[in-house]
Amino acid sequence: MKKVLISLGVFIALVVVIVSSLGLWLTPERVKTSILPTLSDALGREVKINGDIGLELFPNFGISLEQVSVANAPKMSPKHMVNISKVDVAIAVLPLLGGSVEISQFILYQPEFFLIKPTKGEPNWVLGAPAPTPINPEQELPAAELPLSELRIGKVAIKNGRLSYQDRTSGDKQQINSINVELTMPTMRDLLTMSGQAKLNGQPVSGNLTLDSVAKLITGEATLLHVDASTPFGDIISEGLFSFNAPVLEAKLTQINFASPTINIAGTGIMQVIMGSTRPEIKAKLNLNHIDFEDIKTAPTAEAIAKTPTPIIWPEEPLNIGVLAAADTNINIIVDSIHISGKALGPLKTNILLQNKLLTVTLKEFDIFGGSITGKMVANGRNWPLSGTISYDIENINGNYAMPESLKPYGISSIINGTINLETQGRSIKTLMDAMAGSLEIKTTEIGVANIEPKEFAQQQFGELGPIVASKISPEMVAFIKDRVTTAAVMSTIEKGVAATTISFAGPVLQGGGKGPINLSSANISLNMKPTLKGAIQDITLPFFIRGPFNDIAIKPNKDAIAKEVIKQTAKSGAKKILQKAAESGSSAMGVLGGIIKNITNTNNTEPTEDTPPQEEVNPVKDLQKALGGFLGK
Repeated sequence: MKKVLISLGVFIALVVVIVSSLGLWLTPERVKTSILPTLSDALGREVKINGDIGLELFPNFGISLEQVSVANAPKMSPKHMVNISKVDVAIAVLPLLGGSVEISQFILYQPEFFLIKPTKGEPNWVLGAPAPTPINPEQELPAAELPLSELRIGKVAIKNGRLSYQDRTSGDKQQINSINVELTMPTMRDLLTMSGQAKLNGQPVSGNLTLDSVAKLITGEATLLHVDASTPFGDIISEGLFSFNAPVLEAKLTQINFASPTINIAGTGIMQVIMGSTRPEIKAKLNLNHIDFEDIKTAPTAEAIAKTPTPIIWPEEPLNIGVLAAADTNINIIVDSIHISGKALGPLKTNILLQNKLLTVTLKEFDIFGGSITGKMVANGRNWPLSGTISYDIENINGNYAMPESLKPYGISSIINGTINLETQGRSIKTLMDAMAGSLEIKTTEIGVANIEPKEFAQQQFGELGPIVASKISPEMVAFIKDRVTTAAVMSTIEKGVAATTISFAGPVLQGGGKGPINLSSANISLNMKPTLKGAIQDITLPFFIRGPFNDIAIKPNKDAIAKEVIKQTAKSGAKKILQKAAESGSSAMGVLGGIIKNITNTNNTEPTEDTPPQEEVNPVKDLQKALGGFLGK
């Protein structure tokens, strides 16, 4: 017992001597004259302490620094890259004697970080003195070991921090304010936990992160990582095995969940981040079980119904292409099923390839409504202004599945095929729309309507003209519509943001069509339609307009044209009755009309032969004038 007490006394005396010596050596003045220059040399930037320096020696070695700053890169504003109102550091003294480091606390109060990517040169966050002379590759290096046997973190925190990011090449700016983060780690082999909240561009962000073992991560072993975060876009839950074998950071994700009010995603995947070059390289393969898009249906208020939709105005702000230069990617995504408004789509296979500012999104497979869509989109950010192309093929989409619920009772069916080819360039969304060029061709075949009630439909769609239109629809025509099919086609040639569009109908049910411009630049459509409904007894032409901004397109009857068509068809029907009566009459005037109707309706217009004398040239207009004159006693 006596030896134990003697040993303990010697140990305490040794600690007192060490702490006392440290206290005599480490003074605020020495921190400024010796430590700060060394730190500045290591960072390659001037480090200053413009406020007070406080020291504590036992039981924790603590230092408190006020108004700390780190200079910005040369010729770059603002003057400082980092400003910190106060830094509190406390390290337990006794564990140091056993070769362990226990950080009781490390707190940054109101730190400000200004991260800038200039138009030329390296970003300002690239720190450090010039690289030392390279080591001889043949020289044998010692095996890597942990620098300390143990590292304990009681509390590491950021209090009310702020981070500002600016890409001066693309103009992209991001602000993260009100940053409050806490981290704890009992030992390097124990669970590391981190939690915090902030505001990203004014929107709240919060989350929790846990890592099973930092020691495993440092030695290249896989360790379990769990992230649970709430963002302005939705809630994220992700879990998987995380490993780092320089320069590759890898995550084998056993759980991916993203949920927002409008979308839900779940699946698994593997992701690699390869660092060490000019840009990090991201490789990933995500296998998503499902992507669900949910409807948000709310009853519109009276004010919303009465309010005219705001016209669509394309943004004229310069595009942010900084993301194209942030990394190179090769990401493959496979989705088993996609649900939109209760309709099932998929599977989907797509590849996102980004190499040196050239982005290619390839839609390898997308099963949709019994058919498929394939193609790719390319955005080229290597040159300014940004340029892009879109090319898609649409094959055998079944219109039955795509039909809105409101039209399903009519039993409308169709098969859709088509191609889309577009190209453009610009500095903003507005200039991209202004420069749009290309073509679009959509063809719909086997159009059928099984349950339509044309008379009711006419009264609903044509207002006060509905009864007039409906009066021309006979039961025979209804039966004819239900038994026949029609082909429809939409063709657009696009130049300088305006799509000259033609819609045509060809078939036993509908013929004719319409045309007009679809102005992508002003987000407006103006089509004049004049289709003819072919009936077993009588044809009906129903002119209408498709007009308005993209967010408020209206289909309205062309009342003037419909009135003229009704008058024209009524007159035609009346004239036919008169001519029929004339053909059956024995009077001389009626006889002339009878001859006219025979000539007009004669379908056996054979060429004269040698045995058949040539007939007089028929002039129905003059004959009709003569007949009517005789009929009226003139």
